[in-house]
Amino acid sequence: MAKILVIDDNAEHREVLTILLTMHNHTIECTATGNEIHTIIVDFKPALILLDVFLIGEDGRDLCADIKKRHKLIPIILLSAAYQILQNFTGDCADAKIDKPFDINFLVNEINDTLKGINKAIAI
Repeated sequence: MAKILVIDDNAEHREVLTILLTMHNHTIECTATGNEIHTIIVDFKPALILLDVFLIGEDGRDLCADIKKRHKLIPIILLSAAYQILQNFTGDCADAKIDKPFDINFLVNEINDTLKGINKAIAI
């Protein structure tokens, strides 16, 4: 279906997301940090990015804004276990926000809806 880049510093989260999203026919690439993120994006060409808010030494919200500066058309879904962080985040870089823990069906539906929205915008 789609190429999805997962940015999360937790190896277990990356593994679980890879398994679950692969089961839904997505191709997954993972990274633990924002280092070399633009090179990874250019090489992998993701249709969507799943980005954790809390990364070791980095704020995912800042990384989200940085990614959007260079790759405006790639939708980004922010993930966080801190409900308040996402609810109070007013930055416009994220296309969607999902609280952890999440229901996998909800996540897959959000991914599909986000991708459909981007495809409709491109078709117009």
